[in-house]
Amino acid sequence: MLLPLRIFALGLAFTWIGMSVAARPLITSSEDSYGRICLESSDTPERIAAACEAALAESGALPATRAGFHRKLGSAKERLGDTAAAASAFLSAIGLLPNDVEAMNLLGWMYWDIDRNDEAVAMFRRSLSLRPTASANGGLANLLRIHLNQPEEALQRIETALLLEPEYSWGLREKGWIFFDLDRDADALEAFEAALFLDSEDAFAHYGVLTFHERAEDYEAALEAANRTIEFAPKDADFRSHRAFLLRRLDRNQQAIRAANEAIELDPRESDGYVQRAFAESALGYTAQASRTFQAGIDAGAGDRFLHYWYADHLSDYDSPETAMHQIDKAISLPGVGAEDWSLKAYLALELEDDEEALRAAISAVRADAGSPYGYYYHAVAELRLGRENEALVQFDAAMNRDLPIGFVRRFVGELLALGRFNTAMRVRRAY
Repeated sequence: MLLPLRIFALGLAFTWIGMSVAARPLITSSEDSYGRICLESSDTPERIAAACEAALAESGALPATRAGFHRKLGSAKERLGDTAAAASAFLSAIGLLPNDVEAMNLLGWMYWDIDRNDEAVAMFRRSLSLRPTASANGGLANLLRIHLNQPEEALQRIETALLLEPEYSWGLREKGWIFFDLDRDADALEAFEAALFLDSEDAFAHYGVLTFHERAEDYEAALEAANRTIEFAPKDADFRSHRAFLLRRLDRNQQAIRAANEAIELDPRESDGYVQRAFAESALGYTAQASRTFQAGIDAGAGDRFLHYWYADHLSDYDSPETAMHQIDKAISLPGVGAEDWSLKAYLALELEDDEEALRAAISAVRADAGSPYGYYYHAVAELRLGRENEALVQFDAAMNRDLPIGFVRRFVGELLALGRFNTAMRVRRAY
């Protein structure tokens, strides 16, 4: 998820001027003070942090002023990557002013940035119990959508945020993503276009338009939106990888390879560029080169779960189940493993005639996503091969009830026929 422009949470932005704290004194004028520099300066985060710490070391400031020092110190520390010190500063502000909504929002967004989602939700709700703000409603809406899978409440929150701040660009974009989750695509497009009305160069709003056209399978229009996205965010490797994906969908694989290479050049440790290039190479018949591209991604440090999964998928088609199994086991050992990983492992185990391993992987796939049909299907095949026909039929029925593609009926019938279950095969054929 692309990071929001937290214009309502972070207050004054820091301006990087490339000087260390030691390069010149903090106080350069008789009218300056550590407190004033802390609260009003747009200097480097190092210098602001130093000024705020010096101001806090002095005595005499009122609690509200000291809370302001802590807030500014927390923002500076967050910019410097010291999230523990930042959290301590924000909590100190809240300790001085229990109703300090600004500090709560700053802390909530920092928790959001570092994926401490439950704490972020709690902090935003605490803030909103005191006073509604666009910042807290926006942050909570995003977490409700992504972390808690509650798009209806997320929509209520983001609409509240936009009532408070009608020109909240990030909020308009978030509203668009919520509408996608609710399958209200026309409303999503309207939200992204409203964001573009505020700022025609908003790359993330153009990306929302891209997504609308992609979901409608209008890949030419999506490609046009991708080009605008890249125009306004030329250094974003993800956008260029997505452009490569769209070019592949349009069967422009040579162009897709060039777009993927641009993404790799921008961020060699991001996996999607390698995956898109390998797919395009494979589509052109260069399957050995595609394997080398996957391996190049691993060698460059881009070997995340996504890359290993698709490398395994590629090898399952063009190499051997053994080599593919090695890659899917790598994927499963990494964070973010999902039902698709376990389903591919189950398929490969069946190819290797390791039916017990296939059964274990299929069960794990169902546990990871009970709504996906593929874990049930591979569970059914494994049970059938292990001699448990009745359980196999139960699992196959569960797969069909979850919209298993009709082609899998022929595959399952083939499994039954291979085991001599002719009458059962006929019943399955008639039933589905």
